[in-house]
Amino acid sequence: MKYILIATFFFLNTLLYYVTQKNIEQIADITFEAHIHELQVHYETFLSTQSMNADIIFTSVVDKEGLKEKLKRLVKAQTKAQEERARQKLIDELFDKYDVMKQGGVLQFHFISEDNISLLRMHKPSKYGDNLTEIRKDIAWVNKTHKVFRGFSQGRTAHAFRNVYPVFEENGDYLCAVEISYPSEILQKNLNIISKIPSQFLVDKKLFESKAWSREDLVLEYAPSKVSPNYLLTRSNCSDAKLHGINIDERLKNLHNEINTGLSEGKTFALMSNLKNTVVVITFIPVLQNSTKNVVA
Repeated sequence: MKYILIATFFFLNTLLYYVTQKNIEQIADITFEAHIHELQVHYETFLSTQSMNADIIFTSVVDKEGLKEKLKRLVKAQTKAQEERARQKLIDELFDKYDVMKQGGVLQFHFISEDNISLLRMHKPSKYGDNLTEIRKDIAWVNKTHKVFRGFSQGRTAHAFRNVYPVFEENGDYLCAVEISYPSEILQKNLNIISKIPSQFLVDKKLFESKAWSREDLVLEYAPSKVSPNYLLTRSNCSDAKLHGINIDERLKNLHNEINTGLSEGKTFALMSNLKNTVVVITFIPVLQNSTKNVVA
């Protein structure tokens, strides 16, 4: 009888441990799902908001007869002198408007000809005339299909959430394309400042040419990420390792194997970090490049 009691007690302990462990795992799964859902909602809200804001800019600034006339002079200029005069008139027209756009988070306000030649970058007016056919598949697609493109993509000097529109003359003839793009920093600010969710934006190194991320002409600055050797960290005021009292790098350093496994699968995933008697859930949301559907950030 004594042995039966001991065996029963041991069995009950084992059963209690099994049930408790199972409950913990269920709670963890529910917690992960809640955090993933919360971050996904924030991300989709950002995508929707920046697209709507870009639409407003396009309608109120670009899709106007007066501006189209100035654009037409630049697109159809016959001589270098005519082109320079037309470009300067367009810059003068848009200078104050672009300043307001920047305050609203716009990174790039860019006009491109039908054959994918840069006509005017308001973020860098001195650089134009380069062919973007191979670098910017989104722009080439808009010029070919005359349809609006929206999505994340890497350009010559920066990644961005891009909105590229076809521009038509008043008579319906195709004129050019215009890009209105937002940096990932806006998403980070929304998460860090408004929602109090510490965040970093990681970009796949494959998007860059060798050493490209250290070039001086980059619109955004990048640094090696401590999360994974395959990703670069977008440098900004939002990318500090310590945010809201949470040291992100310290939280990540013991999870590298799990993180690299999750990143290699290209799916949304969450991990739990238990450090100094506090538990933090770390969530990863994949960002797809629209032209390839590959996870690039």
